[in-house]
Amino acid sequence: MCLWVLAGPASARLLGHRAVYDLKLLSAKDGADVTAVDGRMALELADACEGFTLNQRIILRIYDTRGGAVTSDFRMTSWEALDGRSFRFNTREEVNGREMQAFDGQAVLDPDAAGGQVVLTGGEGAERTLKAETIFPTQHTRALIKRARRG
Repeated sequence: MCLWVLAGPASARLLGHRAVYDLKLLSAKDGADVTAVDGRMALELADACEGFTLNQRIILRIYDTRGGAVTSDFRMTSWEALDGRSFRFNTREEVNGREMQAFDGQAVLDPDAAGGQVVLTGGEGAERTLKAETIFPTQHTRALIKRARRG
């Protein structure tokens, strides 16, 4: 059983859901090398009691003026704590079935220190400082809902 005690921007409760979008380029600028793009984007948000998981996948096929096509497959999985103070993620990007980029990370916000840290692993791995105004995606969505409700 999940117990929800939320205040501030976090007070907008999000329900688990899945959305799938078909994507298509409507037009390209004259002289562009791209003639068409199609694909699909899928998002799935799940309530994990102490936080939320979000799975995203975007597959695009990009066609060029020479008759070639490139398939891009981007995947990201993340978990964000209910209090908005910690966030874990992993991303993978493939082009034509070949992995181009992959990395994982973990970020923590420290309300007393006005900011936080993110540590990336895989790829080149690095640690970065997060600015005081940083919020993670689920907290951002909750804040948008709250503002929309206020008009």
